[in-house]
Amino acid sequence: MWSIAFVILTFVVVLAVSRKLELGYSLLLGAVLLAFLFRMGWSLFGHSIQAALVDEKTLNLLSVIFLVLILSQALRSCGQLERLVDASKQILHDIRLTVFFLPALIGMLPMPGGAYFSAPMVDAVLKDTELSPEKKVFANYWFRHVWEYILPLYPGIVALVSLTGLDFTKVAAVNLLLVLSAIIGGIFVVFGRGGFPVEKKRYRGDFRAFGKFAREISPVALTLILVIFLKAPIAASLGLGIASVFLMNRFTWGSLLGTFKRALSWKMFMMVIGIVVFKGILSDCGAVVEIASFMERNGIGAIPVIFGVSFLSGLVTGITIGFVGISLPIVLTIIEEPTPWNMMFVFACGFGGVLLSPVHLCLVLTNQYFKANLSIVYRYLIPPTLFMMAVGLAGYLLGR
Repeated sequence: MWSIAFVILTFVVVLAVSRKLELGYSLLLGAVLLAFLFRMGWSLFGHSIQAALVDEKTLNLLSVIFLVLILSQALRSCGQLERLVDASKQILHDIRLTVFFLPALIGMLPMPGGAYFSAPMVDAVLKDTELSPEKKVFANYWFRHVWEYILPLYPGIVALVSLTGLDFTKVAAVNLLLVLSAIIGGIFVVFGRGGFPVEKKRYRGDFRAFGKFAREISPVALTLILVIFLKAPIAASLGLGIASVFLMNRFTWGSLLGTFKRALSWKMFMMVIGIVVFKGILSDCGAVVEIASFMERNGIGAIPVIFGVSFLSGLVTGITIGFVGISLPIVLTIIEEPTPWNMMFVFACGFGGVLLSPVHLCLVLTNQYFKANLSIVYRYLIPPTLFMMAVGLAGYLLGR
C-alpha cells in the first residue's frame, strides 16, 4: 500500500515541479525522491544512475533524437516540408485525411520521439484552421501510435510474443481490434461533431500531384524502406535520409552548419537524461514489483491485477518494452495459460498506460512543440484510451 502511495506522490511532485522547472530536471528530482522513499542507499542509487547513463540504449536514444531533429530542421529550412504538405493536400483533397495520414505514416517508423518529426507536418497542414494547440497535440500524438499494437518492428509486441511463445500472426490478428478501436477513438475526438473547425481554404484532389509528393516524401520514404524492409539500423537510415535532403536541396556548408546548430537542444538532452534516470531508479527501487505483490497477497482477481500491473508499468515507464518487461513476468504467474486474447488485454492495459504516461517522450515533445496545455490534452487522451482498453477487456472476456 505504501508503494502505491509513494509512486503517486512522486508523480504529483514531478508534475507540480515541472511547472517551474524543465521536465528533465523535474524527473531527476523525482528520481531522488523515489530513492529516498524506497531507501535505496547511496551505492545502489549511484549504480542505477550510472547504468542508465552508460546504457547503449540511452546513447542510441540520444543519437536518434538528434538525427530526428536534424532531419526535421533540414526539411523545414529548405521548404521541402511545405512542399510535401501542399502535395499531400492536393492528392488527398480532404484535409482530414492528411491530418491522419502524415503522423500515421511516420508511425510506421519505430523511432524514439517520432511524433516530434511529424509535428511540423501536422502544424503546417492545420495552419489555415482554428484548431486548438491541444487538439493538434492529440491528432499528431494519437495517430502516430496507431500501429504499435501490431507492427513487428516495435520491440514491445515482439517481446510479448517472445516471452509467451505465442504465434506472432495470431497475436497481431487479435490486436488488430485494438488498432481499429484506436483509429475510431482518434477520429471521434479530432473530427467529431463540432470538433474540427472548417478550413479557410479548400483544395481540389489532383492525382497529378503524386509525382511531386513522391519526390518530396522520398527522404522519409527512404528511411522507412531501409528500416522496415531492409531492417537497417534506425540511426543509419536517418543519416541517409538526412543526406538525401542535403543533396536534393543543394545545401551549402553554411546551411549545413546552421541546420546542425539549430537542431542542438540542451533542453532536449536533459529531458532524455531525466527520463532514463527516472526509469532506471523506478525499476531498481522495486516499486512496481512491490505493488504487484501487494495486489496478489490481498486476493485481488486476475482482471484487476492484469490491469493494475500492466497499466501502472506503462504509466511509469512511458515505453512499451518497459511495461512488457516489467509486467509480463508477473502477469504470467496469475493466468492459467497465455492466449492471444488475454495478451490482447495485457497489451491494451499496458499501452494505455504508455499513452497516458507523463514521461512518454512523444507526448512530451509534441506538447512542447505546440506549446499546449497538457491538462487539456489529457482530456482528449483519456476517453479514446479507455475505449481502447475496454475493447481489450471485451476480447479477454469473450476469449476465455
